[in-house]
Amino acid sequence: MKIRSRIFIVFIVILGTGMFAFTRWLSVDLKYRYNEAVEEPLVDIANILAELIGRRLISGEIDQQRLKTLFDRSYQRRFSAQIFELEKINIDMQVYVTDEKGIVVFDSLDAGNIGKDYSSWNDVARTLNGDYGARSSTIAESGKTGDDADTIAFIAAPILEGDRIVGVVSVGKPKYNIRRFLSQARNNQIVVALNILLSMLILGFVVYRWVSRPLQKLTEFANGVSRGERIDAPELGNNEIGEVGRAVQSMREALEGREYSEQYVQSLTHELKSPLSALRAAAELLTEDLPDEQRVRFCQNIQSETRRLADIVERMLVLASLEKRRSLENVETIELKPLIAEIVEGFHVEALGKNLTVNIQCVDNLRVRGEKFLIRQALANLLQNAIDFSPLNGEIEISAQGRDQSVELLVWDHGPGIPDYANDRIFERFYSLPRPDNDQKSTGLGLNFVKEVAELHDGSISLDRYNNRTRATLTLPV
Repeated sequence: MKIRSRIFIVFIVILGTGMFAFTRWLSVDLKYRYNEAVEEPLVDIANILAELIGRRLISGEIDQQRLKTLFDRSYQRRFSAQIFELEKINIDMQVYVTDEKGIVVFDSLDAGNIGKDYSSWNDVARTLNGDYGARSSTIAESGKTGDDADTIAFIAAPILEGDRIVGVVSVGKPKYNIRRFLSQARNNQIVVALNILLSMLILGFVVYRWVSRPLQKLTEFANGVSRGERIDAPELGNNEIGEVGRAVQSMREALEGREYSEQYVQSLTHELKSPLSALRAAAELLTEDLPDEQRVRFCQNIQSETRRLADIVERMLVLASLEKRRSLENVETIELKPLIAEIVEGFHVEALGKNLTVNIQCVDNLRVRGEKFLIRQALANLLQNAIDFSPLNGEIEISAQGRDQSVELLVWDHGPGIPDYANDRIFERFYSLPRPDNDQKSTGLGLNFVKEVAELHDGSISLDRYNNRTRATLTLPV
């Protein structure tokens, strides 16, 4: 797995864990906050009732039956109070009163509780001791158990005679509405958390792409370098990744320069060895007493090998300058038809020497963008090859045709074609096949030059056999 993918996955895990932990904490905290919101007004109500009815009930000033009737009428009232999303239609509050021993003297819901001992219940016991009394009990009638059980909260207040506690008023409020509030709040939290998580993931992905894009460019650049492609270092910005990219570029240039120099020297040494040996042998023989005929032949050999040496050196210099380039320089729009005609005219004498016919098939206004000098030299090399391998009285055809996003330049000849053993080496530097008419080889740099020109223009070159003719195809993007 890529390191940037690991970073993104870790980011997702951390973000998801953080959102879950925060939502969980918020849900638990809301439960306490809702309970506090319910408990606080119950404290007020309990103290008010302790003052209004509690002391008077204990002293007998209020008739218990009459007070029970009053509460029953209150419970029977039907109303509609829209409290945000909750519609309240009845009173669900319970009130009971105990004496100073914790014995129930009044219960607003169940008169059967009168006389029961509540002194051990937390709300009554703590209040009688002068502390804050509260308790929460399960509502058995709800039929629910465990975490799903409905509960009722009781908040108690003391009934005072002077400084003496003579009883307790406890006010109860069911919490099932709190459960509804909490359930709705949790649902809202989940929706909000998912929206935040989705937004953070989208933002994180954008940041991930923004941060990882230079790494991806650097990886592609490094892979291209390892494949030997002619590519420029990408723009990676003025940061650590950019510094790595520039370091890779510098290292590549240093290694390529060293490797190229070694290959250049080895190739040049190998190719110069043969003509130099011929020159040395001819020169040694010329020091001897030879017939004039042999002396002339050896002088001609020296001239021929000298021209070959000069040709090799000149072509190697041109090829070396081309191979070191990473991009085109003098780019222009090139009309192909007049360019092809100009090249063919330049080879008129050589074609005439073998009585060759050169036909041009190219539509008007067919254009490409590139360096005119390089494309001219590449086509010239292909035409030179076609002339060298064409039989006497043969025919050569140069055609150009447009494709979707490219132009194909084709050079056809009726030569013997490329033998199978040479297919994989035909574009190698210094590799050359013997010409059919004299068995001589060229410098072996022409097709290598064409290959470099094609790659510099983001194009391609190929040689194959088609319909008993040899076809060279130079493809250039429009």
